[in-house]
Amino acid sequence: MKRFRLILILIIIVIVLLVILSSTIFYFNYYIYKLDYLDIAEEYATFYDVDIELVMAIIMVESSFQSKTLSAVGAVGLMQIMPSTASYIMEEDVMQEQLYEPRYNILVGVKYLAYLYDRFEDTEWVIVAYNAGETITAKWIDEKISASNIPYNETKNYLPKVLKAMSRYEKIYDL
Repeated sequence: MKRFRLILILIIIVIVLLVILSSTIFYFNYYIYKLDYLDIAEEYATFYDVDIELVMAIIMVESSFQSKTLSAVGAVGLMQIMPSTASYIMEEDVMQEQLYEPRYNILVGVKYLAYLYDRFEDTEWVIVAYNAGETITAKWIDEKISASNIPYNETKNYLPKVLKAMSRYEKIYDL
């Protein structure tokens, strides 16, 4: 009888620990892979026919959902847009201050992703171009370098981060 009680207590402890562990993982995923700005991102992703998982992944990797982020090279806001890129994509002068506004930043970022999709057609190359620039990306494609083997370390590390985040968004939220 004592042995049965001991086994039962151990089973209950294991079950409780598993529940605690699974809920911790669940909340950790929701803390890291946020849904801030999802409504705006979905609106523009739908309009420009860009994967919402990619948009959310880029926001997460680029700025961790911090709209006031400014990089050392001058990339601004949630999607870390360079003002010169924004001006080119929007076909108007875009001031740095405008890119701190989440709705406008996401609009520019998603429109830029759609532009990159039109040019490169492949999600991995779109991600590479978003980070490294379209000119160097076109050169790598012409040189038959694979997206996972590009010579820029920053972009080589950036690509798997965005792909992993895309996968997590799809798995966690089924976007």
